[in-house]
Amino acid sequence: MRVMLDTNILISSFIFKSSKINELINEISKNHQIVICSYTIEELKELIDSKFNVSQQCLDEFLKKFSL
Repeated sequence: MRVMLDTNILISSFIFKSSKINELINEISKNHQIVICSYTIEELKELIDSKFNVSQQCLDEFLKKFSL
């Protein structure tokens, strides 16, 4: 099954390092394909750029964990 992650889940995982969200993502990825649409990636980049002091390179490294 394909499971789509939204921007809020990605923010929780990337910015706030939520262990529960990360555990959930890891469990999902064991048996399912994680999907992140281009709109979500663009929205995530805009939010990271405007609200958080994180480099684009760090975000790119985070996104590499997912097969996009």
